[in-house]
Amino acid sequence: MGMGLIALLGATGYTGRLVAAELARGDRPYRLGARDARRLAEVPRAAHGGEFVVDAANPSRLDAFLDGVEVLINTVGPFTTLGMPVVEAAVRNRVAYVDSTGEPGFMSEVYRRFADAPVAIVPACGFDYIPGDLAAAIAAHDAGGKVDSVAVHYETNAMLPSRGTARSALEVMGHAPAELRATRVAFPEGTRRYDQKVCK
Repeated sequence: MGMGLIALLGATGYTGRLVAAELARGDRPYRLGARDARRLAEVPRAAHGGEFVVDAANPSRLDAFLDGVEVLINTVGPFTTLGMPVVEAAVRNRVAYVDSTGEPGFMSEVYRRFADAPVAIVPACGFDYIPGDLAAAIAAHDAGGKVDSVAVHYETNAMLPSRGTARSALEVMGHAPAELRATRVAFPEGTRRYDQKVCK
């Protein structure tokens, strides 16, 4: 892959600011996008980073934002309500797409609709999927033979989620019926019980 332009949509949110900081440390040209011009101007950027006021619900502005872009990173949520127009714009403009979603319904719809897209469309490149997917792949490989299932459990400090993560979680719970499942996981220091809300 060359040194094509990277676009970051949602640069003013919690996750977006973290990604923008990483882009500023690199040497790839990039463009930051968000709907609030004032907040966008406050996001630190390197000399080769530009800014673009864009609303995810406006197809023509999304197309203009993606003009000349090679890869789009989307951190705009809730993805259930705001994400699909962005994926559609990426496909329409033949721009490779990654996002930070953890919303199962949105992910399933993206996989269903864009399995044959002319560019890479990769949702769920955030904390709640990438580390677990990699750990599961390593565990399945090391187990050898056929693996029917791998359960991945996370334990984090009890800290408040960002505003965007909280909004996304509420959106997911509002769109999908869920059931509570108890799982027991063996650790070296003993077995722990985890209650997991599973969206159907």
